[in-house]
Amino acid sequence: MLFADNHNLLLINSMYSDGQLEDTIHYHDLRVPAPMYNQLSWKAIYGFADVASTSPWVRNIIFDSLPISPVNRGYDESMQKVKTKKHDTPVSIQLSHIVLWDSLERGQGIYSLEGEPGTNLVGVFLYLTLQTYWNIYRKDTGFYHLISKDTLILQGIGVNYSEAVANLPDISENIRDLVYQGGVNTAYKLYPVWLDVNRVYYIHLTNKKMVEAEKKAGKNQWMDAAAIWNELAASKRKSLAARAAFNMALAAEINDHLDIAESWLKKSFILRPHKTTLKYLQVIRQRQKDLQKIMHTTSVPDEQNH
Repeated sequence: MLFADNHNLLLINSMYSDGQLEDTIHYHDLRVPAPMYNQLSWKAIYGFADVASTSPWVRNIIFDSLPISPVNRGYDESMQKVKTKKHDTPVSIQLSHIVLWDSLERGQGIYSLEGEPGTNLVGVFLYLTLQTYWNIYRKDTGFYHLISKDTLILQGIGVNYSEAVANLPDISENIRDLVYQGGVNTAYKLYPVWLDVNRVYYIHLTNKKMVEAEKKAGKNQWMDAAAIWNELAASKRKSLAARAAFNMALAAEINDHLDIAESWLKKSFILRPHKTTLKYLQVIRQRQKDLQKIMHTTSVPDEQNH
């Protein structure tokens, strides 16, 4: 993950121009017609965009393309700079090209088909491998490059080798899914996204202040709820104070104050040792570690990675 600010993002697809659509691209045993290659390249771009669009660090996504030659897939940094300047975005990410290859393995074993007793059948495994090449340009730091690799395994079974190959799932459709997932996986390496998580907090049906705080929290008025819990956390009743301190940790986490959340959980555990508190404390500490990793990787890559 390399970006730590909210920005507009330009996604550039290197694709073949219309005059080149009769060409066929050969990658090992896979023959990919140029029209399909163009479709696949957009699959990767859209997979990337579907993830990036959910990131709090991406404001808007702009799409553009650059023509390339099947013979010379050379990368021209100047053209990416021109596109970035044209769209006035601080960041552009270009899919320079994709590479696909496959390998087929043959096995033999006992397989059961549709509830029938095990039969000695032939199985084949088709390994589809994808590499996507991405060129990332930041106006403030320049260029660097990223290569992502993904593999999909398909299985076919039959009474002989030919039938097993014929029973493989649709390869074209699976290639499309693989390329889309390649774009998704690359975006996850670069951008953080929101995840839905479940949290608990304590309520108290007989304590008026706790009931009031619960109502505030239910209305998403966490600061008001925290003001009440903060007061109750000083109560001489340890069980009440512990529960209020636990709730204060939740309010702190919601406001991205993980260090404060940790402090409140420690206080809660001292007042009332409980496995729920300990489990939440472990979650907060893991989030702190994850955040440190994120902040570490937001630094500009070394020159050797440019």
